[in-house]
Amino acid sequence: MFFKNLSNKYNLTQILLLVIALLIPMEKTTMRIAIVFVSLVCILKGDFKVLFKRTSWIKLIPTVLWVLPFLQLFFLNKLNVHWGHLETKLSLLILPIVIVLGIKLKEDFIYEIIRVFIIGCCFSIVICLINSSYNFIVFKNSNYFFYKKLSFLHHPSYYSMYLNLAIGFLYLNIISTSPKIEIDKNWSWRLIISFTIFVILVSSRTGWMTNIIINSLFIIILMKIKFFKSKHLIVGFGILLALGGLVNSSTSIKNRFNEIIKYTLYAKEQSNYPSSTNTRIKAWESATELVREKWILGLGTGESKIELNKIYELKGYDQLKHKNINTHNQFLQYLLDHGLIGFIFLIFFTIILLIFSLRDKNYMYALFIFIMMINFMTEAILETQSGIVFFALFNTLFFFNWIDRKRAFH
Repeated sequence: MFFKNLSNKYNLTQILLLVIALLIPMEKTTMRIAIVFVSLVCILKGDFKVLFKRTSWIKLIPTVLWVLPFLQLFFLNKLNVHWGHLETKLSLLILPIVIVLGIKLKEDFIYEIIRVFIIGCCFSIVICLINSSYNFIVFKNSNYFFYKKLSFLHHPSYYSMYLNLAIGFLYLNIISTSPKIEIDKNWSWRLIISFTIFVILVSSRTGWMTNIIINSLFIIILMKIKFFKSKHLIVGFGILLALGGLVNSSTSIKNRFNEIIKYTLYAKEQSNYPSSTNTRIKAWESATELVREKWILGLGTGESKIELNKIYELKGYDQLKHKNINTHNQFLQYLLDHGLIGFIFLIFFTIILLIFSLRDKNYMYALFIFIMMINFMTEAILETQSGIVFFALFNTLFFFNWIDRKRAFH
């Protein structure tokens, strides 16, 4: 069984965090309610004495990703204008504080969060398939099994990001001699295959690229440790052939593949084609022009969208202005919003901590950061609820655990 009697094992704060982890791949409204409840529990029952400890303040470093935008808008006297943007990002402040005040974090709880998150991914796939099957029966259109019509709970890029992280966790569960996620290794293989098929179907190109890297990397590792037997290799090749057949038989997926080639390699020649690839290239070019002018202090959260829309208007990018398109690159977005200081903080939480986690053999943290970095290249992940809560929860847990590990060795 997946579920245990959680009430006997964890306190209310932990249970609410498990609920958030479960809901991340599924439902945003209920997830927001759970965040409100966990905040109230933290205020009423939190151990505020821990704030007198130096380690607690070190652990609260991730809150700078919310505090910096707040201070910037405060000094620009724009808090009342752009408070909505700060409200969207509140999880970056709330979740680190909640975990500091309400939980004595242990590794077994992190593994429980991961396990529940994987279960949430399973439930979300079932919900998506039920929705698509119903629409297929009603409208007789197979496109409901692809892209946004299939991934109706989240944008395909974000949904693929969740599934790819779950796949990486499952591989680590298989490799470990003493699995701590408590999912059977045979079930881990079934879920990896199911999640991979779903990543292909939802047709996020960043998701495809991430999935290829994750699967290839772990298969190489498994071959290196001589995990595979002949029957595993036969099954593996069979799965690859089946996936190839799926891609080849689907017009929708083939069109997405063709778009990568045609409108990425030849984007300049296809400047009028309304593809997401071409949209990103236009957004990157426009944002880069603004960054050259404001790279030291940045424009401020919310202000950058106003200025970006002015650039779109000047360049005649009416579709981008109409849709209020952001930079579609988190590194570029942070440089544009918060200048060099914000960019340095983001580099710390990605590149620097990736190096440290690999050095410390903290592979779950490294896996998370690596997947975030890939997705940061094509999406402004920390501008939407789907990305913010996901990043805030896992980054906080892994960062706190990294700090605790460093203390244990000293």
